[in-house]
Amino acid sequence: MEPDKALVGLTKAEFEAALRAYFEDGGHSYDRWDLAWAWGAYQQNPANYDYIVPFIQRA
Repeated sequence: MEPDKALVGLTKAEFEAALRAYFEDGGHSYDRWDLAWAWGAYQQNPANYDYIVPFIQRA
């Protein structure tokens, strides 16, 4: 499965900001370990994170 084009080439800061926004919008808690794990998983397969696309804001 190909990732959404918006997911391709995110920096770590962009990815973490989008993931934080997703968690906060849904009322979910997270910590730096969750973000670190997710960053590693994103690098292996960005398509698994299609659900954060609406939260991506690039400068």
